[in-house]
Amino acid sequence: MSQISNFFKILSLTVLVLVVGFTTLKAQAALLVSSRFSNSIKIYDEQGNFIRDFVPPGSGGLNDADGLAIGPDGNLYVASYLGGSILRYNGKNGKFIDTFVPAGSGVPGTPGLQRPTALTFGPNGNLYVSNYLSESPNEPEVSVSPNDNVLEFDGKTGAFIQAFLPPIDQSPSEGPLALTFGPDGYLYVTASKLNSVLRYNPTNGAFIDSFIPSGSAGLANPTGLAFGKNGNLYVSNFGGNNILEFDGQTGTFVKAFTTTNTEEMSGPSSVVFGPDNNLYVTGLITKNVVRYDGTTGESLGEFVPAGKGGLDGTNLGLVFDQKSCSVKGGRK
Repeated sequence: MSQISNFFKILSLTVLVLVVGFTTLKAQAALLVSSRFSNSIKIYDEQGNFIRDFVPPGSGGLNDADGLAIGPDGNLYVASYLGGSILRYNGKNGKFIDTFVPAGSGVPGTPGLQRPTALTFGPNGNLYVSNYLSESPNEPEVSVSPNDNVLEFDGKTGAFIQAFLPPIDQSPSEGPLALTFGPDGYLYVTASKLNSVLRYNPTNGAFIDSFIPSGSAGLANPTGLAFGKNGNLYVSNFGGNNILEFDGQTGTFVKAFTTTNTEEMSGPSSVVFGPDNNLYVTGLITKNVVRYDGTTGESLGEFVPAGKGGLDGTNLGLVFDQKSCSVKGGRK
């Protein structure tokens, strides 16, 4: 009888270990990276191992994959830059769901959404999208627009709500790229053409201030931005090839968080703090993802080298997901 009892105890412990192990695996964070030129979204595990194409090339008409965001519904939203739209994919398996925001959506009589770059969901559940309409010699000509803007859409239906970023001092364009919400609830936007970070009231779209004034600490062509656990703001300084840290309450320059190493990182774009509290940065020119110590800024090396898993071109598409994406299976 004791042997039978011991057998069931061992069996119970085995089942418990398996359940705990499975739960732990499900809880692992997955890193999703936009692969621009392969028109796909790659998924990597916490060690940087390639798992699979989470969104296969061209799925749903994806054309030049850029910004990424996990919605309140747990699904993945992707900026299709050359498609001019926001596409929605199942957050668990990457299957295409729908075109959440079609090209041209926006204020009637204007070009509307044409070149989406970054996107984020606000505390109100709505979707905010950077619409980079400025003419660029490296991109196809787009519809004429007096200024770039940020567009707000209903987070459940995709219906247009309002346009942000009216002309500032009659500047023809601000070049909005990354955007995020701060601890104060305001919307922060990198204005690449103004070399600054702007702050807006998300309720009415009113401009508050240049939180980081033009050219502060050598800021040139800022791209990505993220708030750290310490409340400070970290900004990709594309022109200076490093990450700058600013006081999260005052905008005062704190320090150059990372050093310049063009062999490892060139053209820093998206910046994201991972579940390990380290900082992950995409390199537009080096086409990779580099990890930095989240406290000291010391380089921890390439997390995802160029070409790994077919990664071909990175920009603002970088997001961790612990809630929906499964990292089980796949191949390296």
